[in-house]
Amino acid sequence: NFPDLHNQLGLALSMNGDRRDAAEEFRRALELNPNYVEARLNLAIVFNEMGQYDDALREFNVERMRDHEQENLSPEVRSYLAESHMMLGDTYRNVGMLVDASQEYRKALKLSPQYLDIKNKLGATYCEMGLYQDSETELEEALVQNPRYVAARVTLGVVLLHSGRKTRAREEWEKCLTLDPENVRARAYLELLERESSGQESRAQ
Repeated sequence: NFPDLHNQLGLALSMNGDRRDAAEEFRRALELNPNYVEARLNLAIVFNEMGQYDDALREFNVERMRDHEQENLSPEVRSYLAESHMMLGDTYRNVGMLVDASQEYRKALKLSPQYLDIKNKLGATYCEMGLYQDSETELEEALVQNPRYVAARVTLGVVLLHSGRKTRAREEWEKCLTLDPENVRARAYLELLERESSGQESRAQ
């Protein structure tokens, strides 16, 4: 009769990789307390990890969290809700629903603007939508807050490449390797540019 115990057991099972039993524990917690936000988000996350996207979307049910209710939320609840919007955005993005994904990432950032990983995801989604200026804006803002955030700098390089600015893209990826010499993505993109450049020189001869 203690929903907290079921939620904690669900977390332990989930961390151990036993997601189906974890989901059952989260369900039991919700049967005892249907308004248990943390248990519902945990259940949604487990569903998402199992690839049960429809179930995850149902449990997220973010529309029940009205914007006008968010003003008095505790930091902990804000964090949980931001994570739920982010996970929902990830789910939409995984199935190609990019507009919906971008909307969820924006909702997450409204709750927790300090989460730079969400800004990076929003920037990457805008890039996939062909909205290069919007993407660049989000990523530049993230880098103003943390110039050493390599993931956002890698994504910015991709945006610059897509918008025809190869020199600047190269500069961003070189900065990435200065910050993180083992960064696989930055190194791969630079090698791609080198191969492309070599191919063009060969054709010109």
